Amino acid sequence: MIPDIETAQFIRLLELEKRCDESTLNLPTTGEQARYNITALFEPDERFIALMNRKGHIQRNNLTLIMRSKSSGVMMRYDIVGADHNWVPTPHLHVFDAQHHNGRVVIAGADLGDLRLDASSPENLIHALAWFLLYNRVTLTGVAINGTAL
Repeated sequence: MIPDIETAQFIRLLELEKRCDESTLNLPTTGEQARYNITALFEPDERFIALMNRKGHIQRNNLTLIMRSKSSGVMMRYDIVGADHNWVPTPHLHVFDAQHHNGRVVIAGADLGDLRLDASSPENLIHALAWFLLYNRVTLTGVAINGTAL
């Protein structure tokens, strides 16, 4: 089992202003995954990886977004389309900190506000990735997703 990120460390990492290392982010096709390298603006040794996963074994249209700190591990997993967890339907957000018991206590879709998204079209996938990155304090200035400038 992965240990919880200590609350203070989780908050510090989440609150760091971050930037994408690439100016163009491409969306994965169904059955694929895309990886986006991210760096903290004022602490360049703090590096992150965001993943958009569209690999579904049972549900072929599965869609999950993940934010991982290279120093501390998975921070968030946003299941947009996929399996229910403990009777909580998607979309829902797993937060991998002590307060949320290492992702076992999820935030339900209705409570997500701006993160509640529909992933049925490319425009919505762009919107989903942009909101997830912004939620994780990643600036999108000068970044294009699938050719769409943000």
